[in-house]
Amino acid sequence: MGILNRLKGKTPLYETSIYVRFENWFGKDAEDAREELKARIDAAKGGYKRDLIKEYMRKDFLKSFIVMCDLACQNIETKEEKIRDIIGYVIGNILFETTDIEKLNDILKDLKENHGEELERWIKDRRDGKVWILDTFIERTIEDVLSQKLKEDHVEVLPKDKWPITYEEAAKYDFALFSGVSLPEVESMLAYGISRTYLHNILYGFIMLRLLIDAFGEDLYITWLGDEALFTGYSGVNHFFDAIIVLEEKDRENPWLLKCISTYYNPSDAIESIETKLDDIGMKKSILFVPMYPSQNALRHSLYTYARKRHEIIILYLHDLYRMVEKENSEIKGYLTRKVIR
Repeated sequence: MGILNRLKGKTPLYETSIYVRFENWFGKDAEDAREELKARIDAAKGGYKRDLIKEYMRKDFLKSFIVMCDLACQNIETKEEKIRDIIGYVIGNILFETTDIEKLNDILKDLKENHGEELERWIKDRRDGKVWILDTFIERTIEDVLSQKLKEDHVEVLPKDKWPITYEEAAKYDFALFSGVSLPEVESMLAYGISRTYLHNILYGFIMLRLLIDAFGEDLYITWLGDEALFTGYSGVNHFFDAIIVLEEKDRENPWLLKCISTYYNPSDAIESIETKLDDIGMKKSILFVPMYPSQNALRHSLYTYARKRHEIIILYLHDLYRMVEKENSEIKGYLTRKVIR
């Protein structure tokens, strides 16, 4: 008897905060919301249509991320297992950090009974993360996407006459934006293989952005392909940010720029890189999500770097994501405001 074969109210895994979030975002109850958004896209025109497409693509990040993993693992024989492990690792980390001990004990007992071999593999090697998604809709979504060869299909919400691209092509564009490289360089990256850490960080970033989309509504503007002119610097270089965010009314003339870091192993390098980008576009306010735990040196460096140039910065680490997963949407704006380093 697997996890999903129990009554919903009696399933420990589904009572955890991250699964409540994912079920709201991708479960059966979310299908009507996605169909409604598709209908709004069909009826919209001009810039409004474009913004709705951005919203749909980012809200449907799980499907996009599975396609990205499929590309990154294309030369691996056990590709489907690897994709389960990558997604399960992130889900498991968040679940472990946001679940009380009594409930976690029930989950572990359930997994021991139904997926004992997978649980033991996870205990020996935390990279074997699929135990946290077995028998759930997340596992079925992975199977559906891979079996339907979705990556070869046209992205259904994009107008075919203006941007007739497949999910695979869209995933490559995302890789290019996350990496800050050209599409030919992405092809080279995929040929050599993309690290597990990089993919984990991208998924953490997708989850963070999805939380903020829910929390901020119209006070968050999603940036996307073709928006390069928004961030063209004095040098002529285009810089990519994930979103423009308004925390307070006064921010409407001088908003915050969100950047979810995916490729950096050293937080100090990430901070220095964003500092340079902000200088080039004449902005002074940024929200960085660096999906790792900070060292004291990284914290000191960030304070020094931004105080020296009188920038304002919010740096969010993994523990911030864990806290935000548990918060109500109405609480998240206040949480970010309290994190400002001036």
